Amino acid sequence: LCGLVRGEANLARYSHERPGRVRGDVYRFRLALGDQEALDRARRFLGAQSIATTEFSFAEGGGSRGPIRAIRSQARDAYDQLTELIRWPVLPTLQWARGFLAGIFDAEGSYSMGVLRISNTDEEIIGFTVTCAQRLGFEVAVEPRPGIATSVRVRGGMAAQLRFLLSTDPAITRKRRIEGWAIKSA
Repeated sequence: LCGLVRGEANLARYSHERPGRVRGDVYRFRLALGDQEALDRARRFLGAQSIATTEFSFAEGGGSRGPIRAIRSQARDAYDQLTELIRWPVLPTLQWARGFLAGIFDAEGSYSMGVLRISNTDEEIIGFTVTCAQRLGFEVAVEPRPGIATSVRVRGGMAAQLRFLLSTDPAITRKRRIEGWAIKSA
């Protein structure tokens, strides 16, 4: 959840003046994705923590883009609990590191032309991506692109990339496809 929510969701608390009301706080959680698999996984994980969400159509498909579905909650308890669930750990456990990498890969990762990378503009997310990948024994290269995003690329060719995909198990299957790739092996 931490990788997926921090990488792709809107989680925020807004305060505003409302005449005649005691509180003007609004709590929002929304996760919108074009891939139903990651959305379903997030909803199951949230449900296991008793965080109720509703699913809705976020954007209609058109042209080469498919429809985007989303889940949301506007409950303060859900906001508070989710904020705690995605808190950064002091030292990520191996299980947490696997889960974080799966989520951030679903949110911001790509596997194309023999390159597996995760990109983001948030340096804290990039830092945890590097830390977790290294904790799992992956060699990574950090590729800053000023004004755009920083990418973390998994080094070591297809063997390392397959190990990444198998050990983290991202939900989005289209990002894990290797059909048509040439396999080089010692």
